[in-house]
Amino acid sequence: MAFTTFLCTTYGDDETRYLIADRSIDCNSELHKKFKILSILMILVYPIGITTVYAYELWKHQEAIKDAQKRNTNENIQHIIFLWRDYRPEFWWFEI
Repeated sequence: MAFTTFLCTTYGDDETRYLIADRSIDCNSELHKKFKILSILMILVYPIGITTVYAYELWKHQEAIKDAQKRNTNENIQHIIFLWRDYRPEFWWFEI
């Protein structure tokens, strides 16, 4: 959804660029500039930021996750169980 903020086009003889998702928004307006900034932040936070945090958490706890005997009862890694529960210990990194 954040990427649609950057899709603008002109219609007919009108030189004004309008947002494709909402033709009432002029892509050169101050409102649209604010939405572009917000979209860039969300693009950085969600797909890049969350993936980085997950990768760091898995990497940090990889030895505990690889320990097939204790990993299901180890309290130190239960906060990230949703990242590794469905994988065999040697594939601890597959969720990335």
